[in-house]
Amino acid sequence: SMKTKLKFTYKLGTSYVKSLFKEQPFIVNACIFVTRKCNIDCKYCFTKDNSPELYDMTTEELKQAIDTLNNLGCYYIAYYGGEPTVRKDLPEIVNHAREKGIFNILHTNGLLLDDILIPKLAEAGIDVIDIGVDTFTNQLPKDFSKERNTIDLLFKYKNKYGYEVKFNHCITKVNYHELQDVLDLAKKYRVPISIHIVQRPIYTSYESYPQKNLLFYGQKDYEIVDKIVDTIVNEMRNDLLPTEPEAYFLAWKDFIRGKLN
Repeated sequence: SMKTKLKFTYKLGTSYVKSLFKEQPFIVNACIFVTRKCNIDCKYCFTKDNSPELYDMTTEELKQAIDTLNNLGCYYIAYYGGEPTVRKDLPEIVNHAREKGIFNILHTNGLLLDDILIPKLAEAGIDVIDIGVDTFTNQLPKDFSKERNTIDLLFKYKNKYGYEVKFNHCITKVNYHELQDVLDLAKKYRVPISIHIVQRPIYTSYESYPQKNLLFYGQKDYEIVDKIVDTIVNEMRNDLLPTEPEAYFLAWKDFIRGKLN
């Protein structure tokens, strides 16, 4: 709403001015990994860790982190995992940020969202729910056939609570042939979508990466990546709403050829 936009604009402006006089960092947005635990196993993911000895921040520690970010002028927080919805206190965390006037976006696989959790998150102050859609054919865990009911629920409650829905899509060697179906889905629901090609972690080499079958690499994949890019750019001229600019996708052609680091 216009009221919300004005509120966030005011906070952004006043935080910037304060940073000039206090000589402190000016943080516009932040990502918080509220947990490394996850309820699925995406082979391309390198943030998930279900080790029993793994330590996640407590509710109070997360609230303290939000307070610190707020004091530095942050007005936008994205919640990541693992899978954030495995935390029972997620609505409480979101609400704490909302009380500070912070814009909240949740990145989720959506499998735990239901008639109970969606309203809780909405009432807590979630502004955007970003759900991953990677496949229609059970090739990867973020499968639309498992998420269809969740997506229907998100749109059912969207009109009541006023949050926005967004899709994200990770392209791999396993699912790239489903790209057009995913883009058509985003156009059908008229929602923004972020699109990424899966890459190996920067701390590993291609040769040592255990999931090489997911990666685009070398001359053999030039034509595939070029077609992926051309498909996305063409759909951008046909009502697709990607969150990344055209230049980002065009750069993939150079990246696969080793022209970009």
